[in-house]
Amino acid sequence: LHAIELLEKGGTFKCRELVHGNKRQKPGEMTLDIPSSSKTVVDKVEPNQTLNQLHVPKTTNYTAIDAWIPGIGAFQMTVGKKHDIKEGAEEDLAMLGQGANKLYWLLPPLYYHSFTKKSPQDIEQHAVLIPYPE
Repeated sequence: LHAIELLEKGGTFKCRELVHGNKRQKPGEMTLDIPSSSKTVVDKVEPNQTLNQLHVPKTTNYTAIDAWIPGIGAFQMTVGKKHDIKEGAEEDLAMLGQGANKLYWLLPPLYYHSFTKKSPQDIEQHAVLIPYPE
């Protein structure tokens, strides 16, 4: 998967924090720095997994999140606007370490600007721009 390869390669990604629809003030764009690492395939998120290392679940039907980097956050890929946060995601996020309790939506340019915050709203969420493969 293109997005996972990019995470593995590492680099600086454009991102923006997603806020509740009622908030008038939209946060500005930021950048997300991902260190390069070789992905490791594991059963699930567990406390004390290697910091700054990309982890992906062994089973494709692991629903909560698509990938995670302890110390940075969790990643969910979506190609459309309609996508909810799956059950179990909050518990997984809590195990990613101090300040890494965040969900990053990996989005194609088409949806990056229009994507909105999903429920549960108390999860910190960011949109990350994943450029199309060249």
